[in-house]
Amino acid sequence: LQCTIDIRRTVQMLRSQRSGMVQTEAQYKFVYMSVHYYIDTFAKLLHEHKRIEDTGHEYTNICYSAEAASNQVILVSPSPF
Repeated sequence: LQCTIDIRRTVQMLRSQRSGMVQTEAQYKFVYMSVHYYIDTFAKLLHEHKRIEDTGHEYTNICYSAEAASNQVILVSPSPF
């Protein structure tokens, strides 16, 4: 995750469009904690997707058909998303 997030400037833009947005210290802390949580969660998600790509899929769907009834199983890999 490589990007610059200017929270102060973003809050200023919000306040220019919506007066009264983010006025107290507690509200600023909430914004910073929310951004931190999002970045942390996104980084964990990327790490998990990379782990799955490196080791293979977590599971495989099994399609049951007439061929499966005759003891032939067709394995179908799920899409990554």
